Amino acid sequence: MKTHSVFLRSLFAGTSLLVVSASLPAIAQEVDASAEDPAPESRAQMSLGQITVTAQRREESANEVPMAVQAFSGEQLDLLRVDDVDDLQTVVPGFSVSQSYQGVPTYTLRGIGFNTINVSATSTVGTYVDEVAYPFPFMNSGPMFDIDRIEVLKGPQGTLFGRNTTAGLINVVTSRPTDEFEASLAADVGNYDTFNLEGMINMPFNDRVQGRFAFRSETSGEGWQESNTRDETRGEVDRLGFRAALAIEVTENLDLDLSYNGWTNESDTIGGQGIALTPATDPTSPLAGSASLFLQPGLLNYIQTNQPTSASQADWAPRASRSATEFGVPGLEGPLREDSSFHAFKVAATLDLDNGMSLSSLTGYNELDRQALLDWSGSPYTILLQDIDAEITSFSQEFRLDGQFENASWVVGAYYARDEITDSNQTLLRDNANSNFVSTIATGLAYNPAGTLPLLNPAITPAEIAQTTALINFLNVDPETGLPYSPTDLLGSFQTYQDVGDFKNTSWSIFASADWELSPELTLTTGLRYTEDSQEYVGCSRDINGSMQPNVNVFNRFFFLGFYGQAAPAAPLQENGCVTYSETNNAFGPVISDLTEDNVSWRVAANYTPADMQDVLFFASISQGYKSAAVPVNAASKAEQNFPATQEGLLAYEAGIKAGLFEGTHSSRVGSIDI
Repeated sequence: MKTHSVFLRSLFAGTSLLVVSASLPAIAQEVDASAEDPAPESRAQMSLGQITVTAQRREESANEVPMAVQAFSGEQLDLLRVDDVDDLQTVVPGFSVSQSYQGVPTYTLRGIGFNTINVSATSTVGTYVDEVAYPFPFMNSGPMFDIDRIEVLKGPQGTLFGRNTTAGLINVVTSRPTDEFEASLAADVGNYDTFNLEGMINMPFNDRVQGRFAFRSETSGEGWQESNTRDETRGEVDRLGFRAALAIEVTENLDLDLSYNGWTNESDTIGGQGIALTPATDPTSPLAGSASLFLQPGLLNYIQTNQPTSASQADWAPRASRSATEFGVPGLEGPLREDSSFHAFKVAATLDLDNGMSLSSLTGYNELDRQALLDWSGSPYTILLQDIDAEITSFSQEFRLDGQFENASWVVGAYYARDEITDSNQTLLRDNANSNFVSTIATGLAYNPAGTLPLLNPAITPAEIAQTTALINFLNVDPETGLPYSPTDLLGSFQTYQDVGDFKNTSWSIFASADWELSPELTLTTGLRYTEDSQEYVGCSRDINGSMQPNVNVFNRFFFLGFYGQAAPAAPLQENGCVTYSETNNAFGPVISDLTEDNVSWRVAANYTPADMQDVLFFASISQGYKSAAVPVNAASKAEQNFPATQEGLLAYEAGIKAGLFEGTHSSRVGSIDI
């Protein structure tokens, strides 16, 4: 429930101060009585058919589009409290958002998604803001504000929009500058020291130039997540979004739209909730392995006595322990929060030609910088922390030519995009039972092979022990000093490492689409698109200042040699080198791939409105869509773990009815099959 009270009207037309009380972190508690029984004109605004959409790259009523489209006006979004893309899952059936432990959102629509932890991975659900692609979901981490409408298109969307998608598309259309002066200011106040402020000013500079400036600030000074063991909280929010737009009528036939969108996020990252141990590390499990002997004292009791009953109950490693240096290996210092920013620029030009055709140019440039420290230990131990460092620049250019024949409207175009990405994360596993088990085994192999080898292979003979001991003595040598690793070096290894991937992605396409009016009742839509995607990748898991060298040069080399049967061991890992092993090259080093793929996506749809039922639309379609290749940025001991996942394709069948109901509202029934 929420209360809307009018304030500052003497300063700005349409200005309001919204005072709400909230929890987790902001849920309203009171509501204006008028919101429970909206006026007829408000109900009309909630009608799907009253919203103009651009799902087919031209303005038309949502109820006339032959596909499953859900559209929301800016007024509806305000009423529904939709403040970012994640909130759409509460109002769009079939759309869901989950978050990986690296804080990257995963979008799923009609059950089709791409589960990944990486900021560098594109989604099966495309997102666009004012027709410019935001191809990486983390680009949507800022607040949404001053929105004209949002359209959610379900099914493959490859024949008209810049990038291929298989599940669907979210099209965000911001409010454009107008030729009238407007201004507004609104605030939300709630518990957890929540204070949100949103403002807009629209200024017509002259008859040909209008500007619009808007912002939204979201702050919460008190964390909602509470440590089970200490007087600490997490969950403070500090997000700021801002936008500037100019509409310029250069001539009667030429219009320019310029805009800048940006956001910053310095909010706390969220902690994990420990609910169980893996069977191999749980001493009480019948599947317990040797790693269970290295469980941190007190961890099992913590898990058993702190089963979460609410979202606020969590825990994380104390700062003193996670930031300390142990066995010569530094920890991770700094606050557990985001320090990320995003900047997006758009230049759009539309030229109306004398023959009734229109030529459009759309240029976009996006820049994302993400720094974040996350603790997903789920307990007061340093089990899993990650320090994220990622940068993405994304450039796109599109040209479109559209026009009409006597019984057809058409569009043809070309699209080009290039992304340059660095995606890296440093992992800290200081109290992790599995990593401590491996480093202890490495120490035993180096300094007590006769006692350690039978633990690994009870059938080993004394002669084989002697032969293997000589090999291990050969492996247990620091390549920088030429001296054997000390027990401290070996026991302290496998605490931390870095996963890194550098990408250069290029995509280009040509496309054409047409609507054919076969009769006053029947329209046929056809679309075709050819796309070529290229991806250059260099990446691996890396040593950090010698932190992984002892473990890799003794434990990994010994087991890789025994497992793959190479005639000689691979060259030793150098400091800050790649720990990822290639069986083909018998060496540690970066994984390099260069993948080029092409595809043809298409769509055919029929749109039928009976002559005596003008408020009813029957439609059916079949479409083929694709999603481009992806390479994971993960902990890779083997080169195969960083090989690319090739493009995926989806064939979708859809049929539905859109019908007018009471007071101008509309209902849709859609059936779909995705293959």
